[in-house]
Amino acid sequence: MGIKNHDKLIPWEVVRRENFTPEEIKILDARARIRIATRKIREEREKQKITQEVLAEKANIPRTTLSKIESGYQNVSMLKLMQVANAMDMQIKVELVPITEEIH
Repeated sequence: MGIKNHDKLIPWEVVRRENFTPEEIKILDARARIRIATRKIREEREKQKITQEVLAEKANIPRTTLSKIESGYQNVSMLKLMQVANAMDMQIKVELVPITEEIH
């Protein structure tokens, strides 16, 4: 049985503050940002109705590598990201922003 009363859910910010050190939070945040970026690759591929096989072939990478990139299980170079983006007729946008309380 799952939780039925949403009032019993603990907000993520509280869990972070009470269970992780500031250094661990930085690591978690960095991993989350990477995961969000790799998820966008899959979302765009699906939006374009392209299979992993077709995209991998167009990007000149193995399908298993693309799968690992999309699922966040493989660190990926900017060059590989650019290959995948170009194969979908897209570009990678990199932006340098100051570190704030919300972005660690």
